[in-house]
Amino acid sequence: KGKGKGKGGSWVDAKKAVWVGNVPEGTTYQEVLELAKSVSNEVKWAEVFKGTAAIGMASPEAVASTVTALNGAMLGTQAIVTDAWSKKN
Repeated sequence: KGKGKGKGGSWVDAKKAVWVGNVPEGTTYQEVLELAKSVSNEVKWAEVFKGTAAIGMASPEAVASTVTALNGAMLGTQAIVTDAWSKKN
């Protein structure tokens, strides 16, 4: 299992990341990565936290389309919410 380094996601390039909320407990980064890759070929990585996740994209332009495509998508038994990454997330 991957462990994030740093505090508050400071290692995330905010311009190239998607924030994911309402992530079901027990979800793996592989499941998030697979879902993200189903809507974009610019997905680079995924990381899961408690109830949330982050998806890294190849370009800032890919973030908006991925946010739109994944918002409301089913991950396990829950509909996820997505947004562009920001320090508040």
